[in-house]
Amino acid sequence: MRPCPPPLPGNASPLKTASVSWDGYLSYDGVLYGLPSAPPVAGAVVQGREWHGLLKVWSAGQLLAELAKRPLSQTQYAHPDQWRTVAPAASRRAQIVPIGHLRPAPPVVKRELAEYDHWCGVEVLSCNPN
Repeated sequence: MRPCPPPLPGNASPLKTASVSWDGYLSYDGVLYGLPSAPPVAGAVVQGREWHGLLKVWSAGQLLAELAKRPLSQTQYAHPDQWRTVAPAASRRAQIVPIGHLRPAPPVVKRELAEYDHWCGVEVLSCNPN
């Protein structure tokens, strides 16, 4: 048997585990809360707990954010630091990255079939022209 966990302080709720979406939002009680971009936790599993009207979010034992608990479900609240380390979309246009199918084809060398026969060690005695 394992020992019982310590009692929760005051009016704290039990610790909940949740996944962070790839755009940095955590869904908690039907509300999307934005998390700061540093440390990067998009796609990771975090823990959250309500305490005195605050939502405290942890990842790997480190407190990520203390957010005001929102009462309205189906709403979204961005964090001020959520997009701080993300480059603006305009910077992506400045980068010239060729797309694979737009690259020029490699040069093709045309050879007589007799050369291939020679390389493969095939001896052709006669060819049927028909």
